Amino acid sequence: MSEFTPASILSFGTIGLGFLLAFLAYQLLSKPDTQKGSVYVFMFFCVVLVVIGAVIQIYQIHNSVGDKDKEITRIKDEFNARFHQIDLRIGDALAQTRSAAEILNQSNALATGAICPGGPSGKPAAQAGQISQLNSNIAAGLGSVLTNLSAVRQNLIP
Repeated sequence: MSEFTPASILSFGTIGLGFLLAFLAYQLLSKPDTQKGSVYVFMFFCVVLVVIGAVIQIYQIHNSVGDKDKEITRIKDEFNARFHQIDLRIGDALAQTRSAAEILNQSNALATGAICPGGPSGKPAAQAGQISQLNSNIAAGLGSVLTNLSAVRQNLIP
């Protein structure tokens, strides 16, 4: 356990000063040859000093808590604003992914002749199989992006 020195007691501010002065007044009262009246007045002053110091300390703590509440509210509002921006961007990405998947489906239908029977000869493009395969691979990739974005949105946004 640490020792109480006058310097360590004074580190408590006004409360420490009041306590130290009250302790010194008590020491004076314990001596038989001192005038008791003035020492009692001095001790009363010390007690008043301790009470004033305690009130100031409580006021500072109360203001500190209020400032922290304001800071928490500010951070929470900033977080919610950023969260909303993330939600909007995920929504845009989902819409763009769906649109790209639809375009790929139309491209695939064109390449295989499902929509258009082909060029001037009426036959589908010669690379229809390759185009269809590439479109299918791209569509699968877009599907997994769509699934991942949807999962992120469901897990991230309450």
